[in-house]
Amino acid sequence: MAADDLETLATLNYYMLEGYYRHVQMITIDGTRKFGPDPVFAFYKSIAKLAEGQVQECIRDLEVVKDRQNVTLGAHIALSSALNKSQNPDALAISNVDSKIKELRRSATDMELYFGFVASWFIGSSKSPKEFADRMIKQYPDDKKGYILKAWTDFVFERELASKKAGKLFDHGLADNNDPFGYIGKARFLVKYRKLRQALETINQAIITYPNFIPALIERAKIYLALQDWDQMMDSIKKVLSINHHHPEAIRMQILFSIGQEGKYAESVNRLGELIQVIDRFEPQNQNLYVSSGQLFSRICGRNLAILNQTYTLIERGVTLCPRNPDYLNELAFQVFLKGKYEQAIKCYNDTIALDETNVQALQGIVQCRLRIMERDQNADSDMLKDVSDHLEFLLNITSTDHHEAQLVYLEALADSIKGKPQEVVCEKLQKALRKHVEKLGKIVLGTEYFMAMDPSFLMDMVNILLKLAPSQPVFSGQSIPPSLVSSRQILETIVKVVPGMLDALYYNAKVKYLSGDIDGAAATLQHCLSQDTTYADAHLLLAQIHQHRGNHAATAQCLDNALSYNFEIRDHPVYHLIKARTLKQTGDIKECIQTLKMALSLPGVKRPASSLLKQNKKVPVVNSSDRLSIFLELVEAHTSNEEHHEAAKVMQDAINAFQGTAEEIRVRIANADLSVSRGDIEQALVMLRAIGPDQPYYVQSKEKMANIYLHHRRDKKLYTSCYRDLMEKSPSSHTCLLLGDAYMKIQEPEKAIEVYEQAFRKNPKDGALASKIGQALIKTHDYKKAIAYYETSLKSGQGNHLRLELADFLLKIKSYPKAKRVLQQAAETEDVGSELEMMLNETKRLLLLSTLNKETGQHEDELLALTKARETQAKVLKRVQVEQPDVAVEQKRLASDICCKLARHARTHDNDTQQAIKYHKEALIYFEDDTNVLLELARLYLQTGDLDACQQYCMQALRLSADGNDQASMMMADVMFSKKEYEDAIYHYQKLLEVRPDHYEALARLIGLLRRGGQLKDVQQFLDLAEQKAGEGRAAMDAGFQYCKGLYNWYCGKAPDALQLFNRARCDSEWSEKALENMIRICLNPDQQTLGGEVFESLNESASDKHSSANDNALSTAERLVKEFKSADPFKVQVLESMVLVSTKHKPNAERALASFVEVSQKKKDYVPALLGMAFAYQILKQTPRARNQLKRISKMQWTTEEAEDFEQAWLLLADVYITAGKYDMATDLLKKCLEQNKSCCKAYEYLGFIYEKEQSYKDAANNYEKAWEHSNETNPVIGYKLAFNYLKAKRHIDAINISHKVLAQNPNYPRMRKDILDKARASIRV
Repeated sequence: MAADDLETLATLNYYMLEGYYRHVQMITIDGTRKFGPDPVFAFYKSIAKLAEGQVQECIRDLEVVKDRQNVTLGAHIALSSALNKSQNPDALAISNVDSKIKELRRSATDMELYFGFVASWFIGSSKSPKEFADRMIKQYPDDKKGYILKAWTDFVFERELASKKAGKLFDHGLADNNDPFGYIGKARFLVKYRKLRQALETINQAIITYPNFIPALIERAKIYLALQDWDQMMDSIKKVLSINHHHPEAIRMQILFSIGQEGKYAESVNRLGELIQVIDRFEPQNQNLYVSSGQLFSRICGRNLAILNQTYTLIERGVTLCPRNPDYLNELAFQVFLKGKYEQAIKCYNDTIALDETNVQALQGIVQCRLRIMERDQNADSDMLKDVSDHLEFLLNITSTDHHEAQLVYLEALADSIKGKPQEVVCEKLQKALRKHVEKLGKIVLGTEYFMAMDPSFLMDMVNILLKLAPSQPVFSGQSIPPSLVSSRQILETIVKVVPGMLDALYYNAKVKYLSGDIDGAAATLQHCLSQDTTYADAHLLLAQIHQHRGNHAATAQCLDNALSYNFEIRDHPVYHLIKARTLKQTGDIKECIQTLKMALSLPGVKRPASSLLKQNKKVPVVNSSDRLSIFLELVEAHTSNEEHHEAAKVMQDAINAFQGTAEEIRVRIANADLSVSRGDIEQALVMLRAIGPDQPYYVQSKEKMANIYLHHRRDKKLYTSCYRDLMEKSPSSHTCLLLGDAYMKIQEPEKAIEVYEQAFRKNPKDGALASKIGQALIKTHDYKKAIAYYETSLKSGQGNHLRLELADFLLKIKSYPKAKRVLQQAAETEDVGSELEMMLNETKRLLLLSTLNKETGQHEDELLALTKARETQAKVLKRVQVEQPDVAVEQKRLASDICCKLARHARTHDNDTQQAIKYHKEALIYFEDDTNVLLELARLYLQTGDLDACQQYCMQALRLSADGNDQASMMMADVMFSKKEYEDAIYHYQKLLEVRPDHYEALARLIGLLRRGGQLKDVQQFLDLAEQKAGEGRAAMDAGFQYCKGLYNWYCGKAPDALQLFNRARCDSEWSEKALENMIRICLNPDQQTLGGEVFESLNESASDKHSSANDNALSTAERLVKEFKSADPFKVQVLESMVLVSTKHKPNAERALASFVEVSQKKKDYVPALLGMAFAYQILKQTPRARNQLKRISKMQWTTEEAEDFEQAWLLLADVYITAGKYDMATDLLKKCLEQNKSCCKAYEYLGFIYEKEQSYKDAANNYEKAWEHSNETNPVIGYKLAFNYLKAKRHIDAINISHKVLAQNPNYPRMRKDILDKARASIRV
């Protein structure tokens, strides 16, 4: 039987409690169909019909079951109530039924008492249920249902003290008893006292026991709503709908989620239509359900007209069912009011007054409608206002409820706003209304009742009044935020927190943030708004204004296009044209700007207010007076910029006439002063500006204009600063202090600026921007100690990490590394303030500063770690910045690209990992594909790896991106041609470049190197002459670039002393210092360009070495001194050169020290050719030839690069020397030919080849190679000259031998054996 089924009883009780009477009838009919006739089902069906007003049907049904077991008492109670409600009550029948009830009470069983409780609760008085519950506990203490019923009566009907006892009764009733109705009661009790988590646990117990118990699932969804866990709420609702597709409450909560959380208005309109159909079908007599649904969704929809049409239909259905209910009639009138049909709403309110003349809500509604009509028509008629004010005063006197009082105080504020009363008065009343409204909400748990009581539409009405009092432009940094904006933000954040899908609230919240100076916050809010509805045209327009404020014109144009694409009518909105015109002006298209502004001026509602057109029922966008004036003034400025002064004056006069006597009149006067300045009438402009007093709006702007005139037109710094001093005296605030400080900084008086900044900082000690300004000013005074101390003091007051990072950056610049490290460590440990995106931006900056610190202190592994983390953090930044701050996305992409480039340089410099460097540079190109610097770096890396095609591809790409060509790309293209053995083409690229710019010394230096490698050193002189001619003979001698190039040429020609002098002149120049010093060191280490560590020619050079030992000692000491001066971005280069000095001494201890140093470098930087070559030199000095050979073989297998060309050449020559010594002439010859492929002027390679052929007694071939060696040594090396003459002699070329001998002896008269061994023998051979 149903009486024994707790789940069925709980379901029927729940729906009776909620007023879902038709649901109760359907459940009983379904139960009877499944289980047969049951008096319990018949009983519930009867009382449900009675609750719906079907009295006669109820009486007929009750007559059938009134004597049935268990329900007899409840049936008689219900019958008594039905007889009393019938059209013609039968007193005798009622008396008989009441007597029967008294008789049944005395002998009632527990279940009879139970159903007696049910009948008396749902259709009887509030006292009877308690009596039945008490009797049930007293007579049947073991029946837990009695305690649950008693708990319900205490919870629902009793006062606060008794209500609190209900919790214990619920606990007692649920002990060893899984009554779902008890679980629902306990959960509601816990929700009432805001114990939401405990309530959730309780209702979950019911769901675990009864998984398909819909009431428990509905209650759980409501608890999740109270917790604002929308996702979990929707999960519960989906479960309900999977059981019952047409459950009204589940559909209501679905719509609540769609409107309140997601802001999907179009989708919600369809769902509201479904809800109406469901109620029509399943609860057609439930007027309360119709009305409450209409109330709920109309309050949170942001006055969306399509939704309001549906909510009006819902209220209309309720009024049809109960046409004489004044509350329903008032709600119907309010729905019309929300649609903006104020005259029609007044008629509806009059319908209520016809029923109840003293209905306060209707009278209040009429007053509100009349005020809104005056506000809309901008018609503040004094008689009408007096009449409305009298009605308001009357209502305030007769009203005592908190709800009405909050509404009435708001109406007072609205009336004051229309009357033009001061902003402070209006704001104060609105604050009072808000406080009363919020006090009422504090007693309600978040749910459908809360949303109706909160009434976001009412709060939005308050915001609209406040925004009319707010400034039209964003406040400046340091300027106090007006009270109207503070109050607006407070209200809007409350709405957005509870109803995040309310698009109007999001939009106005963004607007308030924008006007308050929180530009980033405004942009982020708008992005959130547009993510919910991309067609929200007003949001696109405001976002365009934000981008324009930031100077991002491309993004502004994009937003305007988006707004137009989603709503074509936006082109008729003057603000659209205003934003577009400002963008055109900034991009320099003045003529198009003028046309756009003229079009805006011709639109309805611009030249005159829109109220007159609204009276004519014309649909026009409402434009505030500030935007109207901005259109006039922008047109004046555009005409002035276009030298159309007469037109500008005409538009200005129109503005003066249109805004005379309004709040914007002062702004017109300031603009007129600007126009006078543009005409050159400075005095007239100053007269206009002086007339603006400190009590008038725009006083600060007028003083700023005066100051600029004094500075830029009168050149009077004293009067310039006096304007800001007056401003600070008459309008003291942190903003005016800031203006005065900035003025002092502008005229280079940082000491005075610091005093003023500190004064402002004392007023606002948490202003990080102001603290930064003081720090920067102290740095400008070069008082670094005080600046550091100031920063540290400011940080103690709780400033954000941005100030700490600024200090770290400064400490790095002054090379105070320990302090910088400490500050960066503090930044990592301190919890940052601001949005998540701001914190990530600060973290990227911190990591970059840390990488710089580690780089400067030589901690390269830590540098790499910091850069890697910075790259990861910046990747996260880029994901968020596209949505939250798209206008800074380009800047952040540039930063990401720079991080990748730093990682690439680290990989190349410290790890010698070219492939990793290429990978990072390619990643940098993802962020900026047209970055020529990155393209050139990639080309350089590919050139080093020998991938000439890829190198050429990137060079060509860089050349295409450079309109006037790219010198670096051109030079690299020449290197590619050379590597491809296209020597003529390679040289041609440099020739073309130097023909245009003969003094392009970098290109000239590279050309000299290229001509040398191409064996055409003789052609260098003409380019040197051209450069000297371009610079002028006197200036060329002082030009470090020219001296370097000339020194390079002399060095390659074998004139080491001359080269040293020329390099010495160039090393004083910062651009050429590193290269010149390096070359000087190399010359000092090896002036004769011998093969260091080589043994083939050692015996031949012993005698010469003995003679020049003192010269070599001097050269080594010079090299030692120069190395100490040498500085390079590559620390390994310095270390290698220091070690080379040690090796060049050829002393074993020095060689061992050098070897250890070379090994250390090679471990830190893999495959670093100079270090490997140095190791080979050291091994040779130490007579460990096999080890030397191993290192040299390793080098010979590596890819040749231009940067390390000299080191490769030295390695190949030394390895060839080792092979020659070992008698491996073929292997040596291959290496020497490889050497000559890369450098056709390598005289040492020719010398070795000559030696090999000489050993093989092929004197003719030997002579040919020695001849080339002699030629490329500029015929200055006596050793090569001797060998050449000797092989000429052996090859029977006696005349050539004599000629060479004469040349050698001319330069070296005492050269040993030349005369005796060659000259005399050659002459003798000729005589014979």
